[in-house]
Amino acid sequence: MISFARFWVVDHPGIMTSLIVLGFAVFLLLKTWNETRAQVNSRGVNGSSDTPKYSSKADVENNDFGATIVHHGFEFNVNRDALSKRRNISQILEEADSVWALWNTGQDAWRRHLLRNPKIKRLILPDPHSDAIQLLASGRGRQHHELMTEITFTTNEAKAGGIPIKWFFGLIGNTMTFVNPESGHGWVQVEVVFAPMESQTCPSFRIDQDGPYRALYDALMDVYNKTWDASTLQ
Repeated sequence: MISFARFWVVDHPGIMTSLIVLGFAVFLLLKTWNETRAQVNSRGVNGSSDTPKYSSKADVENNDFGATIVHHGFEFNVNRDALSKRRNISQILEEADSVWALWNTGQDAWRRHLLRNPKIKRLILPDPHSDAIQLLASGRGRQHHELMTEITFTTNEAKAGGIPIKWFFGLIGNTMTFVNPESGHGWVQVEVVFAPMESQTCPSFRIDQDGPYRALYDALMDVYNKTWDASTLQ
């Protein structure tokens, strides 16, 4: 654990700082959304308190549970079920010109046989031999060797497809998938991963590059680039 802390605090302070800033930004963003939903819910239709109704400023789909909140330049999915109703990795690759990814294992893309798709221009996975994999596995209630195997399979398949892939010797945690990152009008999908949570319960959000949350998009891209630079080519 000491070596793990040293990795973040001493060896890669830039990434650590970026992640702290990013986490704070995401917290404020989600806090604002929660307050907005509560205010609109309490007003109801036409400002009354009779019937809960979300305003056009923050449209909510599947309002029972598994909700998706959609706003100009921003989308929030409360879990993977909500996300799957909007898009999956197959649909992302079908519509994209290029993709940069930061994943924990890449098992979904591997199982869908997508890792030889030339649209994937960059891929970062955690080093399967790092302490971070043990932490991720224990938090998910899985075995260390299971995640190691998934990362190894994903790596071999990506290399066979000619995809530049790197291993990051640290905990990736939140995953990121950038779509058309060099176009000026791309977007990023982030899955917020908390180790004790099951994968299906993890929330996610999407930020448009040319939307009103450009600063958050840029912060995410900065984290990705620093992680890429700090990772080892396979």
